Amino acid sequence: MEHQDSKLLYKKSFPFDGPGVAHDCSLTENYFVFLQSKFGFKPLPLLLGLKGASACIAADGTAETVNIVLVPRGANNKEPITIKVVVDIIVAKPNSRSLAALASENPLKGYPTKPFWEGLDWEKDPPVSPTRLLRHRLDPNQAKLVSQTNLSEDLAIVEFPVVNPHKLSRPYKYAYCGTSAAAKGMTPLQGLAKIDVETGRLLEKWLPEPDQYLNEVAFCPKSNSDKEDDGYLVTYILDPKKKTNELVVLDAANPGKGPIARSTLDGWCVNHSLHGVFVPGFVPKLTEEVRASFDKV
Repeated sequence: MEHQDSKLLYKKSFPFDGPGVAHDCSLTENYFVFLQSKFGFKPLPLLLGLKGASACIAADGTAETVNIVLVPRGANNKEPITIKVVVDIIVAKPNSRSLAALASENPLKGYPTKPFWEGLDWEKDPPVSPTRLLRHRLDPNQAKLVSQTNLSEDLAIVEFPVVNPHKLSRPYKYAYCGTSAAAKGMTPLQGLAKIDVETGRLLEKWLPEPDQYLNEVAFCPKSNSDKEDDGYLVTYILDPKKKTNELVVLDAANPGKGPIARSTLDGWCVNHSLHGVFVPGFVPKLTEEVRASFDKV
């Protein structure tokens, strides 16, 4: 697509190897990279109005591999390359470049029927299994996995991995992830971790108060800076006991020191696990319709 007039330059169609959900994708210099995890879909609760569509998705327990599909870029007839990876489910990939991919593994057990802070027993019946942040190195010419590295040995749960947007599809060093308070065992997603993806070392970790929970962070790079971690991490904190939300800003170079700025929002309006994104230069206009929706919260 051209940015100026959104002119369609070319399109491609290709089949996936069996059913599944292509949850996330990214770019390298030569390929579009798609992730295909094996899922099953049980539509009856949806048809009966008992559940939403996402709650009817469940992991295919018989599948032993996940597909990473590399689609050659450009208007050509080159066939996609499928590389099988032995993990349960890959659901997110913050970055990729030629011969490399970073992914998060998350075997989905089912959606909880009530908020996680209202009596869920995370030791006996956690709603998700332990998660890992993985780095995959791929060889497209051989159509094979070269290596798979666990980058989160010191963390029990990782989610919502992000990188500096200036480093997308380029060599990078740092990834930022949501994580739990405990280093082992299952507890809710609560804090933030900074990881060196070259060494797999946990650099810093920050947690809010025990009854507070962090959402996905958005990386806001400083203008005119070439330093990878020179920027801000913006996210929301959920406090279910006080029924409040806070907008917080952390220094991407030293997130372990905690927020450098914070502001309490009016109302109880931001859900846990809400996605976020930073768009440089974009300032939304508060139209009457938007203002009216705020009044209803």
